[in-house]
Amino acid sequence: MTRTRNLPGVNRNFRNLWLAQTGSTTGDWFNQVALAQTTLAITHSAEAMGFVLLCRSFPGFVLGPLISPFVDHFDKKKVMIISD
Repeated sequence: MTRTRNLPGVNRNFRNLWLAQTGSTTGDWFNQVALAQTTLAITHSAEAMGFVLLCRSFPGFVLGPLISPFVDHFDKKKVMIISD
């Protein structure tokens, strides 16, 4: 058995990062579900719900490729901490 199979159990820093990222991703998912349900409850329109979710994901989809080369010049650890 390789050591990488149990990396979260062995490396404390990796485990903390993994748990924090899991919590953050779960929170983002709940936010998206709540936003969709609230929009649907207020407007009773699937089209409006789709538009709101599109507006939520659009900045990352458009700005990600444009900002990536600029961000590559900075310390990766600091960028990760600031962006999340």
